Order: sequence, then structure tokens, then C-alpha cells
Amino acid sequence: MYKNSAALEELRRSIRDVLENECPIEVVQAHLKSRNYYDAALWRKVAELGWLGLAIDETYDGLGLGIDALAVLYQEVGRSAAPVPVLGTLLAADAISALGDEVQRQHFLPLLISGEVRAAVSDPAQPPVPLVARNDGSVEVSGRWAFVLDGPAADVFLLLVEVNGRTGFLVIERGELNVEHFPITDLTRGLAHVWIEGQLFSKEQVLIAGDFLQAKQALLLHAAIAVTADSVGGTEAVFESTIEYLKIREQFGRPIGSFQALKHRAADHKAALVGAMALYEDVVLRAALGQATQPEVLEAKALAVSTYSEVGRDCIQLHGGVGFTWDFRPHIFVKRALLNAVLFGTIAQNLDASVWELAA
Repeated sequence: MYKNSAALEELRRSIRDVLENECPIEVVQAHLKSRNYYDAALWRKVAELGWLGLAIDETYDGLGLGIDALAVLYQEVGRSAAPVPVLGTLLAADAISALGDEVQRQHFLPLLISGEVRAAVSDPAQPPVPLVARNDGSVEVSGRWAFVLDGPAADVFLLLVEVNGRTGFLVIERGELNVEHFPITDLTRGLAHVWIEGQLFSKEQVLIAGDFLQAKQALLLHAAIAVTADSVGGTEAVFESTIEYLKIREQFGRPIGSFQALKHRAADHKAALVGAMALYEDVVLRAALGQATQPEVLEAKALAVSTYSEVGRDCIQLHGGVGFTWDFRPHIFVKRALLNAVLFGTIAQNLDASVWELAA
């Protein structure tokens, strides 16, 4: 079982230990005030420890592990609200592995594993931008891709395109296109709008060697599990810190955690967290075995992100309604939860897609 795997639990402990030392809440708060798009020192540490290569094939210097190992990483990153563009970079690695030819894989994957290159991928569920192919194989590109996760921190972008009826990704360095940061409340991550107007790119920059439909499903499953894991980790963190606060904050001469009304609210949140965690762990186990279906994953994601938002909001109240400020721990997680609730489909969209898939 996933949750009883000794190897995965050892991986979890090692990642958590590093993030607790390298990314305590004070580091996150300092990063938010800096207005940088990612924490460069923490990114170097993530790369040095090999986390970016967890699921990449050993042929390209990766560790060749599965989605269950990645879920551990995403959960711990969510638990610490670490400001690093892990998901965008690892989705890019998946896309290159699935759709790139051997030359493209040999070139890009080691760069992503080493952290030398940070990447962002446009949403594979969105319509592709059609390209005009020339006789020499080059392509003319004019198009716009909106809300690209981790775009503000990316060196390389994978943008969804269609060439001669085949769908894939165009790989472009940051200096070759226009990038506009899209302001959001979650300052631990970033979104960007990118666009290109009538530029020529070589055919070697297009990833169309593999089966796009299969790659698309794998990318969307990867993204959904990542958001689910991040949400579960964030819910754990904000709930645990709130319980600690209830133990030390006193009112009428005793800790407020002793008040029955607050005990009941905390118990409700714990029950919600346990339920979201159970469904998440089951989905990850099934995904690792190649048995997870789209409805299962989307339902787990919808439950996890809704639990994250609801628990986080009430934890603000349990902290005394401290106001909308970065200076208190719950707000960091609530704002992260708000972004999770719309990444790769809103809760309503995910549930609708699940229903349609089941009805098909």
C-alpha cells in the first residue's frame, strides 16, 4: 500500500526535514515581501537533492520512480508552501519524455533535472494554437497562451500547438516570446500570459514524436494529482498550526482550545482532512499501478481543494479573525488554496467532467 511503503515514507521524512530547515514559515514570509517569482536558494537545494529527477528515466540521469514518489514531493511542498516552480518543470519533463524525440530528450531532461532550466507548460486541456508550416520544415507562430502556471519563473515554455493536423508542444526560450506576469493573491507561485506574433521557429523546437492523446491524459492526471497532493499537504499544515495556536491562546484564564464550540469545529476539520487524505491516497495508489481513472482523480482533486479552502478559511477565524494579511500563517495557505481551486479546472468543472466521463 502507498501509505505503508517504507521507501516512500523515508522519502517523505527526508523531504520534510529539508523543507522544515530550509523553508520555515519565516523564509516563506520573507520571500513574499521580496516579490521575487521563486526562491533561488531553495530551488538550488531542490535540484541538488535530486527531487526534480524522481520520475524521470534513469537513462537521462533521473531516478525512474513513479507518480507515488512525485505525490510525496508535491504534498510536502504544499505543506511548507515552498515558493519553487516544481510542478511546471516536472510537467515539462513529462511532456518532453512522452512527445520528444531522442535528441530532444537527451538535451532537455538533464537540464530540467539539474535545475539549470525552469519550465512552464500551457494547459494541455485548452485548444492548441495552429501553426503555419513552411516547405523547409520551419513553423510560423502567432498566438497567445493564458494563465501558464510557473510562467513568471520559467526559462523555457512548452506551448500547445497544432502542426499539419498533429498536436504537440512548441519549446521556446523565454527571450523568444512575450511574457506578462498575471497578478494573483498566491505569491508563492505565479501565472503568466505569453504571446508570439509572426515569428519563425525550427521544426526541432516542436514536440510531436509521440501519441498526443495519451500524453495529454497522462499530463492532466499528473497535474490533478499534484494539485490534490499540494492541497492535502497545505490542509495538514494550516490545521496543525491552528491546533497549536488553540493550545496557547488564552481567554477567560484558560486556553481557547478547551472551549467546547472550538473543539467541535476542530473535530469537523479533522474529519474532513482524514476523508480527503483517504481518497487522495487511494487515487495515488491506483495511479501508481496504472489503474486510476479520470473520474476518480478529478473527484479526489475536487474534494481536496474544497477541504483546503474551507478548513483554511475557518482556521483564520480560529486564529481570532486576524484579517487579510501575510503576517499570519493561515493566510499563506488560504491564498494557495484559492489558486488550487482553479488550477487545471475549477471544482465545478472537475466534477462535471467526472460525471460526463462516467455517463459515457
